Amino acid sequence: MLEKLSRELEAPGYSKNLEDCVDEANGLLAGDFYLLRIEKSLNAGRLSGHYLRFTATMFLKKDVNIKDVKTITPPANSIIVFPEGGVHFLEKSSLLFSPYPVFVISAKAGEEQVTPKTLLGLCVFLKSSFLLWYLLTIHETEDVFEFLMRSFDRLPLPSDPKLLDVLGAYGEQIINAERKVLKDLANGKLDEAQREVMVVKHNDESSATLRQADREIMKALQFSESEIRELARALGDLRVSDYAIGSNLDGFVKSVMASA
Repeated sequence: MLEKLSRELEAPGYSKNLEDCVDEANGLLAGDFYLLRIEKSLNAGRLSGHYLRFTATMFLKKDVNIKDVKTITPPANSIIVFPEGGVHFLEKSSLLFSPYPVFVISAKAGEEQVTPKTLLGLCVFLKSSFLLWYLLTIHETEDVFEFLMRSFDRLPLPSDPKLLDVLGAYGEQIINAERKVLKDLANGKLDEAQREVMVVKHNDESSATLRQADREIMKALQFSESEIRELARALGDLRVSDYAIGSNLDGFVKSVMASA
């Protein structure tokens, strides 16, 4: 699988003026350029209270002045990984602006077996609790960007390639949910309290979906009960979102072991 993937370290263009020109923190449902921004609470690819979204924030060129800022245009259906473990999936090819370097993963030309769903499944895997635990215990880092930069060929992909398609289905669920919440947030009649309730509900539901993906990965890798509990402990020590695995660890262990 890894040999079928193209990977490039890129240095996108960026201007502080871009941030000054966009108001909606969550971006737009339909835009024509991607804009990454520094997220101070990002750690180990997650935020303190919830997951990091799959879609990158998009805005419209007509709203900003970017004609003098040269940057990159990643291919459609590519994964971008950036410092502090951030991972996004880009469904379409558009200009990308970022204040930091990005690692771009896509299918090599002619690799028809690497479908968009497979790549989305890889994106889910890169965001998984298993991979974070693996990086912590084997490579002593919680930053998947750092790991991929120096050890891409050691990425521990599952032996069954069908698992990535299974994970891709979970990724599709979350991206569809992100589209819906962006559409709902565009309703100018919502007050801040209503917007907050909507976002919290979305984050909780997306964490539940990622928790299901974690269960599928641990099932495929035949995790033991002690390994699951050790993984949960390691994530707890990081003080980042664990997709609510720890809130009902016994129930999560039972679900993994029952489906093994």
